[in-house]
Amino acid sequence: MVNNTSLTPIKQQIIDGDIDWTFTKEWLNHNPTDAPCSAKLSKRQGARLKKCNFIYPTIDIQQRNYPRLYPLGKIPCIECKI
Repeated sequence: MVNNTSLTPIKQQIIDGDIDWTFTKEWLNHNPTDAPCSAKLSKRQGARLKKCNFIYPTIDIQQRNYPRLYPLGKIPCIECKI
């Protein structure tokens, strides 16, 4: 996480060990299923890692990374159409 540019404002605190990562670790390792491994668990963990690293494909990130494909402006949610 030290090389994550989104976390640059707190990089020194990360290096110095000033941040308690207990709940982040619990959230990343939480398994809501009974199986120790599964496709569903893998998908959930992948989404968590993307969210934690600010690379989850939300509209604002899609617009930033693919401006010609997702022009600036309001883009309705693909699920709720709002």
